[in-house]
Amino acid sequence: MNRLKTVLLLATLTGLLLAIGNWFGGKDGMLIMFLVSVAMNFGSYWFSDKIVLNMYGAREVTLRILNYRSADGKIAGTGAAVGPLTAKGG
Repeated sequence: MNRLKTVLLLATLTGLLLAIGNWFGGKDGMLIMFLVSVAMNFGSYWFSDKIVLNMYGAREVTLRILNYRSADGKIAGTGAAVGPLTAKGG
């Protein structure tokens, strides 16, 4: 179902851009906006995860951050007790 929603969203965006291109430039405007929509759809489909993570300032968890604990041996901010943490090699 999510793929269908994604396809419908991208198709709607393409149709809207084609209508705008037709309004401003006729057939030539439609061609230009079609190329713009292909580039935008490609970028939003393939790079959406990176875009959202960047918007929220996400960063990769390092072993130093993973081993961060409060003074009483609990995960900082949660109150959950933790055992020894190890990194898996691979």
